[in-house]
Order: sequence, then C-alpha cells, then structure tokens
Amino acid sequence: MASSSSVTNTPVKYEVFISFRGEDTRQGFASHLYAALLRKNVATFMDTELREGDEIKPLLLDAIEKSTISVVIFSNGYASSAWCLDELVKIVECKNRPTNRQILLPVFYHVDPTDVRNQSETYRQALAELEEKYRKKWQNEQRLRENVKKWRAALTEAANISGHDTKTTSNEAQLVEEIVNNILERLDHMFPSEDKGLIVGVERSITEVESLLRMGSEETISIGIWGMGGIGKTTIAKVVFNKIQNQFGSHFFYENVRETSMNLNQRTFTKRKRDNEKVLIVLDDVTLIEQIESLIGEFVDRLGPGSRIIITTRDKEVLQCYGVPFENIYEVKGLSDPEALQLFSWYAFKKTEPDSNHQDLSKRVVEYAQGIPLVLKEFGKFLYHKLDVWESAKDKLDVWASAIDKLQANLLREIQEKLKVSYDELRATYLKDQFLDIACFFKGESTDFVINYLDANYYEFKSTSDLDDLINKCLISITPDKKISVNDVLQVMAWEIVREGSRCRAERSRLWDHKDVSYVLKNNAGTEYVKGICLDMSQRTPFKAKGFGKMHDLRFFKVHDSHYEQNNVKRVLVSKDLSFVFTELRYLCWYGCTLDSLEKNFDTENLVALDMPHSEVTRLWTDNKVYILILIRR
Repeated sequence: MASSSSVTNTPVKYEVFISFRGEDTRQGFASHLYAALLRKNVATFMDTELREGDEIKPLLLDAIEKSTISVVIFSNGYASSAWCLDELVKIVECKNRPTNRQILLPVFYHVDPTDVRNQSETYRQALAELEEKYRKKWQNEQRLRENVKKWRAALTEAANISGHDTKTTSNEAQLVEEIVNNILERLDHMFPSEDKGLIVGVERSITEVESLLRMGSEETISIGIWGMGGIGKTTIAKVVFNKIQNQFGSHFFYENVRETSMNLNQRTFTKRKRDNEKVLIVLDDVTLIEQIESLIGEFVDRLGPGSRIIITTRDKEVLQCYGVPFENIYEVKGLSDPEALQLFSWYAFKKTEPDSNHQDLSKRVVEYAQGIPLVLKEFGKFLYHKLDVWESAKDKLDVWASAIDKLQANLLREIQEKLKVSYDELRATYLKDQFLDIACFFKGESTDFVINYLDANYYEFKSTSDLDDLINKCLISITPDKKISVNDVLQVMAWEIVREGSRCRAERSRLWDHKDVSYVLKNNAGTEYVKGICLDMSQRTPFKAKGFGKMHDLRFFKVHDSHYEQNNVKRVLVSKDLSFVFTELRYLCWYGCTLDSLEKNFDTENLVALDMPHSEVTRLWTDNKVYILILIRR
C-alpha cells in the first residue's frame, strides 16, 4: 500500500495512492513504480512500513480519500490480506462517490484478471482461508458475511476496469514505464501540466470558484479570480477549465494575456464560435480592461445561454471596470501552514514532509513565504540542490541555514520578476514611490498616520484613493484594526527595487539596512537622492554620526529601538555642533537623540509628526513653530 510518509488531517492531496500486498511486491515491483513516479514529480503515497494488526489505519484511509488516482497491484497474495481488501473497498467507494471521483487503475501482476473478477483459482483459496480465519476470530457470522460480500464486490468491480497486465507486458521495467505514462496522461486532463508536483490547497479554491460559476444556471456569468502574483490564480483557472470544458460547445483558454495580448486577435475565437453557442472563456493574467474588450468585447452579447467567462488578474479594478459583480470576485488567499509545508517539502525533499533534521529550517521558509506557492516552490527547488553538496548532516544544515538567510534578504530572480509585475503596472511614478515608502518604512503603521504622511509628501495627489490602487493590485492590505500590512516577500521585492536604483548606497532613495545607514552617517556621505532613512537599533551597536551630508531632500527620518528599555536605549551618538539642514522633513522619530536642540537649520513647515522619546533635547524651536506643528498633528 501507500506512503512516502505519514498523512496529516490537513486538506492536502496526493496524486497517486499505491495499494499492494507487501510480501509480494514491496521490495520489487511496487517500490520500482513508486520511485519512477517520484522521478516524474508525481506526489505518491506508498506505505513503506510493515503493517500490524487487522484494522486498516485511519491515516491510510485518509490518504486514499485525498488521492486523485489509486493504483491497485493485484498479486497472488493480495486477497489473503484483509488489510488490502479493506483498502480496496475504500478505493472503490471513492471511485463511485458523487463528486471528485477517484480514478482506479488496476495492475494484474502475474495473476489472471478473470481470477480476480470471479474470485477463482488462488483468489478463491485465499478468500476461503481468510473467511475461516475471521470466523474463528470474530465469532460473528453477520459481520463476517457483510465483510466478505464487500470484499468480493470490490474485487469484481476493480477487475472489470481495463488496466495493465504482466501477461501483456512481461518486461517489468517497460510495464512500470507504461503505467507512469498512463498516469501522467490522466493527470494532464485534470491538472495544469506545469504543476505535476504536489497539488496543495487547490480543492478548496476550486469548490468556491465552481460555486460562483453556478453551472446549472442558463445566465451568462462572468467571474474574477483575483490575487497577488504567484498566489496560484492560473493554476486554479486551469484546473476548473479542464474540469468543466466538456460541458460547453466551445471553450477557449487565453493564457498570459498580459504578455501576449498584442499578438492575440479575435480570429481564432470567431472561426470556432457560432452565435448563440454555449461557450467557456478563460482570460488569464489580464492587466487592462482594453485587453478584454479587444479579445471578446464585441462577441459577449452573442454568447449562448449558460456561457461562462473567467478572468484572472492581479488588479481588482480591471474586474470592477468590466462589470464583474463584487460577489463574483474570488480572492485567492495563501496556503495554510500545513499546506505550505507539504508543498515546500515536495520541491525540497521530493516527498510530502521534511526530513526530521530539516523540520525547523523548513518551518522558517514556510513562515517567511506566507502561503505564496511561487515562493515555496522556488525556495524548495533552490534548496533541493543544496542537499547533495555536503556529506555530513551538520554541513547540510549549515548550508541550508545560510542559504535561507540570503534568500530572505535577496529574492530569487524568478520570484522577483513574477512579483514585480504588479509594481511595474502602477499607472504613475508617484504611486510607485508611495508603495516603496510604505514597504520600506510604514509596515504595521496605522492607516491614518500613513495617509497623513503621504498627503504631506505627495500633496498634489489624494492618498486615500492611492491606497485603494495599491490594495487593488495586491501590493498592500489593511488589517481589521486599520493597520498597513505588506507581505514580507513584497517588502523584500521593494528593497530589491530600491537597491537596483543605484549601486552606491549613498545615492539610494531609501535606506533601512544598518550597514548602509551607519556608513552614510559615519562618513557624512548622504546625497540629495536620499529621501528616507529608517534604522532599528534594537540589535545593533551604537555608533557616532559625523553628519547628514547633502541630504537636502530628506523627508523621512526614523531612528528607533523596537525592543527598548527606558534605561538602556541604544543610541546614534552625535556631536553637539552637528550640522544638518532639514527643510523637506515630514516625519522625525529619533529615540535617544543626544542633541539639546533642533532649532538650528530646522524647518517645520512640512512636518506632520515628531516622536523623540528618551532624548536629551531641552529646546525644540520657537513657540510659533510648536504651535504650527500641533495644528498639523491634530
């Protein structure tokens, strides 16, 4: 039977479950088939442990229920195991369930299908011996009769299905190859071909999307699948498309419209579609309303009853402009932690859970990825190649820990390019600047405070509506308690964008890294390009700043201690005669400032917030300036 490891109660899914009689095939045919499926990245469950007792484990029943295909290897001894027969009964039940029916693929391993179907020859003898054994053990004729009846019915039904036979293909290596190819072909019709690994967290989304489609209705219905890049929108759309396409007269899947829209036209659609025909259309990765109009705009009114349009996008505004009702927009959320661990493990270890000595490091990746499948897959693939580099377990752990540290600070190119699309699609430069401000400086801050800052910094624009633009593109979100939330991975993407702006750290628009900030302040190296500085001193050594250089356009300055103790604030030390000119500053936060006054060369005209706990400042500036500041803050 089946498993690379144990199964949890989480909503994960295996693509293949292998049912077999251990004594007959565990060390031979079944293990070869299992290994061949893993090499093809097919998520396979095979019970590698010897079974104890007569009752089938709940874990195995759970694995059967969550598998797409069950491969049953009928060998000479298969019917001599009540465990195998109970397993087969469960597989047949899953095959016949009303929805999400499982595929049963029989393999007749040196047995005649007729003997399995009719329970003749060795199967008749095995069942007779099994019946006698449990008559004595259970001493309950009714229970025995019911179980034997289920076993026989399951054997007959399974053997009536066309499968693979060693009589037809006697070469076992060739037979394994044929079975694997058969499985891959079947999976191709059910799941996207590029996602041959573990399908995790998809079933829940598919169910919700199908409910929005209301397949029994004769209306023409449009729905949207909305979410950030790499969250799984295309995967969900493909699975749904493959599942329901046969219910339509014509079906079209326009993939990656964002990149291919210039090359797409309506000719393919018009050649194959007849007026008033029931049609299924998927437009994947749409970024502009014009893309929808150019592809299907003039034909929407000629679609037949029951037609469906599915649009996937990173931008909610596209769906709203096209007229998709609010209730027909499905937002794709990240995977749960158990699902994320399963997906990461498949790509990092080629099985459904981490090695025991990699558990903690794997959980670090899961915590960082925040349920984004793209990040989990790319991290997994990258770290998988690190496993075979070193001999000792300690060396492997050290290499992994170091690699994870680097990945958390610098995204892989594949991830950066995918996520950056939403940023690139922002319609105005100031919106890009606002996102970089938020990602670098305002994560976790109150929405009102951020809007006040943005209003002062980008006064010619209305920041409230701008936040909506960023939300619609899944770049930020608002928590229930009105705080700004930025996904950790998107924050690292923003850091990368700032770094790409200049190789010289003194010329970067925003500084947050302790090494960069300390370099600029220690060496008085700031330039007019620097618009914001944020430095958390909680885990850092105090240092002495020589000056602010030529940062004449500095608008945000924050030196704080996120874990401060009142009597142990880690400070940025400055000389009393430190020279600086802050004419554009909007926000000043300086924990433990060692200056006694800010009056010299300090212009409060644009200031919206001042926060200086545990400082040595005894005088700020003249009274009228304090009055202005208070008005602004109120």
